[in-house]
Amino acid sequence: MDSIRRKIRSEKGASITFALFLFLVCSMVSIVVLVAATAAGGRLSGISEMDQRYYSVTSAAELFRDAIDGKSVTVTKTKTTKTTESYERTIKNGKVVAPAVTPTPAPTTISNVSYSSKIDGKIISAGTRTSILQDAAIALTNYNMEDNYNVDFGVNPAPENSYKVSVNADSAAVEGILSVGVRETINSDGSLVFIFQNAEEGASRHYKVRLTLEADVKESTARNSESEPLTYTLKDGETDVYTVSQKTTLTETRTTVITWRAVGIEKV
Repeated sequence: MDSIRRKIRSEKGASITFALFLFLVCSMVSIVVLVAATAAGGRLSGISEMDQRYYSVTSAAELFRDAIDGKSVTVTKTKTTKTTESYERTIKNGKVVAPAVTPTPAPTTISNVSYSSKIDGKIISAGTRTSILQDAAIALTNYNMEDNYNVDFGVNPAPENSYKVSVNADSAAVEGILSVGVRETINSDGSLVFIFQNAEEGASRHYKVRLTLEADVKESTARNSESEPLTYTLKDGETDVYTVSQKTTLTETRTTVITWRAVGIEKV
């Protein structure tokens, strides 16, 4: 009877049950901590990728803005018209006494028109694109088309250009060289719009920003006319009838100065 009572009061079985309970609790806590750590690691990886996309496109946009803002391109187009006017006069003793005795046709005018162009400004290039501002100015002024000398500014904007640029990472959180896609548009008012988007291979998501630069356009035209001295040529078979000629050169210069100024960078 005493041995039965001792077995009933024994606490060995209760100790084992309590130990199992503690082990179960600790296991559950460990699982929760592991799951939370895994989720946090995934979120940090996503944040790092997003930071890299943000860094690459905003850095490219800022580089373009700083390179172009306040820069000017000057396009000078010159039209030269050379005119020769000829007519007949009767000259005796060194003096013009009258028009030619023989019937005289109306004065004859022969014109020769030529064109030349020049472009000045800082060369700005990026990636596979060279002379960004110069190309924009050429397209907007048609400066390389002789028959379009009198075309107004901005009639024929250039098509879009797409290319890639590389951005050197200088942040501790971002390493290596980042690739950014650029889409460049020239509007008829001269403004430039650049769309930047991360272009790295296998990117799960893309970050995109837009840089807009307005164009300040100033145009002026100058004209200069120069005439050479008259020349007298005795007509064949005549003694006092001369062909009088005068050459005149008219130079017209149109100067277009385009200055681009940054409006801002915004997320698209």
